[in-house]
Amino acid sequence: MIQFIEKIIDAEQLIHGFDYAIVSMTALDDDFETYSVDEWYNMDSLTYFETERLKNNHYQTFLELLKGMNYHLVMGISPTPHIGNATFYLPKVRIDISAALTFGLGVVEILRGEYAGQFMLYNFMKMNQEDLIETDALDEILRLKLYFQYTNPFDYYDKGVDFLIRNKWGYTIVLVLNKREQVKARFEEISNYHVSGGGRQVDKNQRVAIVN
Repeated sequence: MIQFIEKIIDAEQLIHGFDYAIVSMTALDDDFETYSVDEWYNMDSLTYFETERLKNNHYQTFLELLKGMNYHLVMGISPTPHIGNATFYLPKVRIDISAALTFGLGVVEILRGEYAGQFMLYNFMKMNQEDLIETDALDEILRLKLYFQYTNPFDYYDKGVDFLIRNKWGYTIVLVLNKREQVKARFEEISNYHVSGGGRQVDKNQRVAIVN
């Protein structure tokens, strides 16, 4: 997994709204499952933030964008939660917001300093309870592993992830926020590809993160 991460930053001393802003926006469906607005509206919100380089009010400005594009605003659109003691991860490849949200990972834009303008992942499902510190740490690593394997199916394969999917799905499912059966099927395809030594179970020309 570490080969896909360029930088890891302890964000506890950073100020939300000054040093960084949350750019991952979520929408709730009728079953109260969480999806990215990208998936809900079939758009690429990261392109918007990459282009505009906003310095503040990301959420409100984004809502105005949706209104201007005549999108019907569903109830429940909101940024992913702010986590004061989060750890930020700068991937070496462009972030897939929809896939990140599927595994409980949000996205921030760094506003100041050496990494200004960069987008980073963080775990917005962190529980921050004194007796759950080890659980938080383990879950965060697993969420990242799931995300990187899901979005880089031919370049990253973790046998531990494969074991969880096949033998501990009851545990793994709590780390997956939506499309659980599709996600499981996708991981099984990835597993079959690697176990077979690179078969045709996964189309190499379709390196997509979300199975429709």
